[in-house]
Amino acid sequence: MENEDFLNQRIKIGFSKTPGERIRALQTGNSRRLALMGWIEVSDDKVYEEMLHQKYAGARALNEWFEINDEVVLEELKNAGPSGYIALQKNIGEFLGRDRDGIPEFVPPWEWGDADASEFCPQCGCACGLQYNENYGVECCLKCGIIESNYE
Repeated sequence: MENEDFLNQRIKIGFSKTPGERIRALQTGNSRRLALMGWIEVSDDKVYEEMLHQKYAGARALNEWFEINDEVVLEELKNAGPSGYIALQKNIGEFLGRDRDGIPEFVPPWEWGDADASEFCPQCGCACGLQYNENYGVECCLKCGIIESNYE
């Protein structure tokens, strides 16, 4: 999870069977907007959580909150490969307006971080990204099957 104050960003490393409910519970006592940044699907959540806590112990702010930036989280998700997922925005593709040159701009899939479709699938958020498939002759996601031409 993240807060919107990027100068004093704190990331919570934890696991939950119901992340939406967990975020709402944490939000109650927090003046900053919290949002899910991503998740990693593993067989033993608790062991993986403890491993990450040890890995980032030098950046621990308090309990399960760490002062690490979004690039570190993005790398962790990428390194998890097809088990890692970046959280997607709800309004993907919504028209924002036009830039100086009159080119339409739309809401990107990701709220935070500088990621592209080669790293994360814009449909399901999988860290397998869109990969070239010789059978179809286009890039597609190995998890959800989205085809690049359908996304654009």
